[in-house]
Amino acid sequence: MRRVVHCILAPCSFCIVTGWLFFDFAPIALLFLPYVPYDIFRRLRRQREAERWQLALAFRDMLLYLQNGLAAGRSPEGSMEETAKGLEHLYGAKSNIVSECRLMLSQMSNGYSMEKAFEEFGERSKVNEIRQFAEVFLVAKRTGGEIGRVIRQTCNVLQDKLELKRELRTAVAAKEMEFHIMCFIPHGILLYLRLCAPSMSAPLYGNTFGAVFMSGVFLGWFALSALGNHLVRSCISV
Repeated sequence: MRRVVHCILAPCSFCIVTGWLFFDFAPIALLFLPYVPYDIFRRLRRQREAERWQLALAFRDMLLYLQNGLAAGRSPEGSMEETAKGLEHLYGAKSNIVSECRLMLSQMSNGYSMEKAFEEFGERSKVNEIRQFAEVFLVAKRTGGEIGRVIRQTCNVLQDKLELKRELRTAVAAKEMEFHIMCFIPHGILLYLRLCAPSMSAPLYGNTFGAVFMSGVFLGWFALSALGNHLVRSCISV
């Protein structure tokens, strides 16, 4: 509930402050109302992307547990049960990866094949790594391949891929912080002028030139901010 309230209040407050700083008229924020659902959608999308990233990292550990169980001679169901217990100690009983393991175990006990359970796991999670593993696992089962070797090779590939993604996200995170700071610099400058040097900012408000000029500044700032957010999101979702 607190997260939902924050997602709603943050863009509303931002619109009011922006209307006051750029146009000296807080109620003009009503014109920015379309930005509110966009910002809420953007925040929720970033949250889902973060959850999928954490699930991808947990899936790597899941494969390691599963590989060890199969190497010890356990059945797929027995290996999955041990995997769920290991992940529960590692991530907690309420984590997404443990819930998915328990769901897969329930499906397998009701007659689902292991490859079918992995396929549906990939569709639910919308994580590319899980979908790719499900496809490889399905082909290996149909062609009679050695499941333990397939999982081991997939773990190695997945480890390299996730490590590369982690390095990319770390590099982008630093630039993303710089970008967000730069986005608020115009607001900081205007706030400083309004509070500390009102005589300098007075020509920007209450006249046609000021309205046109500040509208241009606002549109330029908004366009560049949207472009920057799009580039950052594209880099993170690679």
